[in-house]
Amino acid sequence: MEGIWSRVWLAAAYCRDGQLALAVEELNAVTHGQNQINHSAIVVARQAGDWLEVLRDDHEMRASLRGLFEKSDRFDDQLPGIRRQLRRMARTIEVPSPRLVIRALGPGQVWVNDKLVTNSDWQTQSVRELFFYFLSARKPVTREQVGGALWPNTDEPAKFKMRFKNEMYRLRSAVGQDAIVFQHEYYQFNASLEHEYDIEAFESFLAKAESASSAVEQINFYQKAIDLAQGQYLEDLNGDWVLPERERLRQIFLTASLALAELYYKEGQSLRTIETCNRILAQDRTSEPAYRLLMRVYYRQSDKPSVIHAYRTCEQNMQDVFGLPPSEETQQLYRNLTT
Repeated sequence: MEGIWSRVWLAAAYCRDGQLALAVEELNAVTHGQNQINHSAIVVARQAGDWLEVLRDDHEMRASLRGLFEKSDRFDDQLPGIRRQLRRMARTIEVPSPRLVIRALGPGQVWVNDKLVTNSDWQTQSVRELFFYFLSARKPVTREQVGGALWPNTDEPAKFKMRFKNEMYRLRSAVGQDAIVFQHEYYQFNASLEHEYDIEAFESFLAKAESASSAVEQINFYQKAIDLAQGQYLEDLNGDWVLPERERLRQIFLTASLALAELYYKEGQSLRTIETCNRILAQDRTSEPAYRLLMRVYYRQSDKPSVIHAYRTCEQNMQDVFGLPPSEETQQLYRNLTT
């Protein structure tokens, strides 16, 4: 490995000195053909990229090194995603802070280089909403799609065009010129930026929980996901486009929280079970599965008054919201635990 690093940096020095043929000779010595390029060579070629750049401009020399440069470029493209995964998993190692930190589970907030983007930075509320709309789209969108979702009452083409131009200028001034990319008449959030987005982390942790092989791992990943939820999705924005995503994430949160509560119950962690059920009920006061789990926990603790209280609360909330009694399953469990 050290030999590979030394040769690549020697090649970089040759490039700086104008001895390109010697640089190519050193690089060829570490690549051993297109399909035998050591990962160490790819990493160090990326690190020395500024010095090796001159070889990319020489078609004849670049041909023999195409594989190294292509793999280095792919690695560079993958690096932001790799760092996001490391930041989510790391406990003792240091990973470079992302340039953008985005929070949408609660009030929408953005940090650029560790500095919170304030209302004065956004200049208007609609600029902040525009940024989060691009994030929520998860695919390229046209200027007309943006207008239809955010400013449906702006009918005059000239006014709409001017508004869009002004809002995009302010958005890029607030979070960076390269935050939103434009290509072939479509706009899209630049996912290749070094960023951390709590929605992506939330869904990543849940995917890991569902594929985990042990209860301990499942609990760890579910808890990491649930802890990211500091409120409803973009709870300080009220646009129509927000509502479907808010409800989707709410349902995912409730399902994941119930799975976590069941795991805590099976592991005998009663207090954690109660805490998680209460988080569910704070979001949905008619969640019968959460009430049933609470009743089972209290029964395990020989706390019959709390079993009765949990059922009565469920009964009252079901009547208030739906005008219906609890389901037969909930009623039967209550009878089994209190008779």
